[in-house]
Amino acid sequence: VLLLSVLAFLPGLFGQFVNWDDDRNFLQNLDYRGLGWANLRWMLTTSHMGPWAPLSWVTLGADYLLWGMRPRGYHLTSLLFHSAAAALFLLVARRLLRVAQPGAPEGALRIGAVGAALLFAVHPLRAESVVWITERRDVVSGAFYMLTVLAYLRAVERRQAGARPGGFYGASLACFAAAVASKSMVVSLPAVLLILDIYPLRRLPGEGGWRGAATRRVLAEKIPFLLVSAAGAAAAFAALRPWGNMLSLEDFGVAERLAVSAYGLAFYLGKTLLPQGLSPLYSLSRPVDPLALPFVVAGAVVLGISLAAVMAGRRWPFLGAAWGAYVVTVLPVAGLFQNGPQIAADRYTYLPALGWALLAGAGLCWCARRWLAGAAGRGPAGAALAAAAVLVILLAALASRQSLVWQDSITLWRHAVGLDPGSMRPRVYLGGALLRAGWLAPATREFETALGLDPGDPEALIGLAVTLALSQRAQEAVAPAREAARRRPGEAEIQYHLGEVLRLAGQREEALAAYRESSRLRPRSPAGGYRAAATLAEMGRAEEALAALAEAQRLGRAADPADPEAERAAALVHVQSDPALSVEAWERYLSLMRRVPDPSLREMGKMMEAIVSLDALRGQQRAPAGSRQ
Repeated sequence: VLLLSVLAFLPGLFGQFVNWDDDRNFLQNLDYRGLGWANLRWMLTTSHMGPWAPLSWVTLGADYLLWGMRPRGYHLTSLLFHSAAAALFLLVARRLLRVAQPGAPEGALRIGAVGAALLFAVHPLRAESVVWITERRDVVSGAFYMLTVLAYLRAVERRQAGARPGGFYGASLACFAAAVASKSMVVSLPAVLLILDIYPLRRLPGEGGWRGAATRRVLAEKIPFLLVSAAGAAAAFAALRPWGNMLSLEDFGVAERLAVSAYGLAFYLGKTLLPQGLSPLYSLSRPVDPLALPFVVAGAVVLGISLAAVMAGRRWPFLGAAWGAYVVTVLPVAGLFQNGPQIAADRYTYLPALGWALLAGAGLCWCARRWLAGAAGRGPAGAALAAAAVLVILLAALASRQSLVWQDSITLWRHAVGLDPGSMRPRVYLGGALLRAGWLAPATREFETALGLDPGDPEALIGLAVTLALSQRAQEAVAPAREAARRRPGEAEIQYHLGEVLRLAGQREEALAAYRESSRLRPRSPAGGYRAAATLAEMGRAEEALAALAEAQRLGRAADPADPEAERAAALVHVQSDPALSVEAWERYLSLMRRVPDPSLREMGKMMEAIVSLDALRGQQRAPAGSRQ
């Protein structure tokens, strides 16, 4: 299971940071880089980009200490966490199958547990959680989730044997707290434990029925779990509130929320059965009409399965248990608490898929029993086992292919645009990726198409402005840049790009104001200061330029003593006032950039600019005084 889990997502190791939150979480974020007291305090208290996930941030801080800014190491850590979660699920599945199918031979239990673990681990829907570095939260919380259930099952075994649970109950509670601190989606686990107590553990109802003392003891066990869950849910809501992504009831009514929730439940089930057309972003189109055909069909599917689970509860309790666990695990990320631009997301299936994988594993265990016993129907049972093996191989191949979608930002968003050409947001991200790569004409087309779909989107406006400015159309770029800043005045990145556009348009004083506003909004980032210093140098204000450069370098080197941008800014500032210092700065810049693994096209472009500037300055130093004049 460990080996196949690694092999299925091995192509993901060669991926880059993508402009789908990776840029803001890692490339622009200095706070997570390390495990010092300041870093740990930030991790414990931050609501950066919304989620509260301090333990996941700790693993990312450790990655920075091990790998620096090399994405391959981050991918490796995520893959190892996922593989560990798969192996732990194997152990959980084996225990649950042993209880659900008493008397099953050990070989059949092994086959069923391995099948369950692999159907979970190598499914293409896992690619987003495993390969997208930002979603480290899924695999870390998943591993602690499995440990929680495993320790809980061990505690139950000891109680049923008449012994004290020992440290297993406390270990289960501690692992649950760690899972909550990794990602708040796990807060539904107490409900899942109650479902397991009903089936297959059959602890509920206890002796004396639902009102008996045995039942009360089982329910009392869940109180500490519920307290941890409530604390995690409160922290999650508190972290999300400042970002303003959660829609209010006025903007998104009860009927719309129920429709989107039902759609998500049916959607994830459909993608589990047929994992085709997987996208990083399934856009939520508004307004939502709850009576539209997709929502009506989804509601009918959810209602039909729910009725079937209830009606077949006595004969097929496993169906009700799997469906109940699936529903309660999806609910925290369903439309009831709509957050963000998506109607669904592949990453939200990471934990909800466990129940269906376990149900499939139970079927494989039953087939293996018949096949190993040589009973009647051995042939069909063997054929089912062979088909399951082929299915695992096919899923692993699809997972590998889906991992390649996440290789870089351009590949990712071209894939998303191909799946949904009428969605605005993927085009904005594709335009941004093309812009960073230096492909101005196709980037301009993507931003223009996005603005045709939503004329007022600030990110599309500023993206179009930057591409126009870099395409020698700076005067045309000023209007969309100003409009983007007007629509989102508190965005540091938009202010920075506004400064770039205004500088290229020759409006340097206004550009300086934009750079300074960017620095004010993001006080620990040196980017605005570097550009302000270079602009002041272009304006001949050498003393102010040197002061701005010193302050920006102080910020930049505090976070990264080997920051190449500090040297690049110094070279641009000194190019007129002291060419010798500019030469030294360019040489240091190129020396630092040679250490950058897998430089982007944009970084390579900057290196070429440095080489050309350095050659020109050296030529000036070698030329006689008269020829220089």
